[in-house]
Amino acid sequence: PHPLISDARLQHLYVTLLRTRLLRQRNRPRKGAAPLVVPEAIVTGTVTHLKDGDTVMPVAEDGLAALARGHAVRHILGSVVLPGLLSSAPTAEARFAIATGYAMARQGTQHIVLTFSGPDVVSLDALRPSLSYAALHKLGILFVIETAANADLSSARHTDPLGLYGIPVDGNDVVAIYRVAQEAIH
Repeated sequence: PHPLISDARLQHLYVTLLRTRLLRQRNRPRKGAAPLVVPEAIVTGTVTHLKDGDTVMPVAEDGLAALARGHAVRHILGSVVLPGLLSSAPTAEARFAIATGYAMARQGTQHIVLTFSGPDVVSLDALRPSLSYAALHKLGILFVIETAANADLSSARHTDPLGLYGIPVDGNDVVAIYRVAQEAIH
């Protein structure tokens, strides 16, 4: 039998999930600093699937993506520029626009760009220009959008003609997130 996910990959996911949770606990927000906002399972399930040469644009002040990419905690908490990570931007719109531009610059390579909206997106309207541009140019980019419980995603229907589709996933299920990210990347 061929399992959907190997024992080694499953162990790697859960070890990385534990490491990201421990980092979140250790790095409680400093006075005036933005808290770590992306749930650990979402970061772990998407980032651990990336290959060398792929790039992540994390949520601002969130070291979880760097940890999931395998960077040392001392580098994450320091001010070291880390390979495979773009500097973040303060809003989802800015992150998506910058990541889309970066994916455009890397078009023609086999590498992808992964970017996170951050929590509580209530509408896709502000993100639509980046989504549309990425779809039009068939860019190698994966947008991870965390929605609020009361989000109006009726505008998501209009992305279908562009060739985009969204797959709702439980943000606490690291294996489901990993499998959906794996499918989206391939």
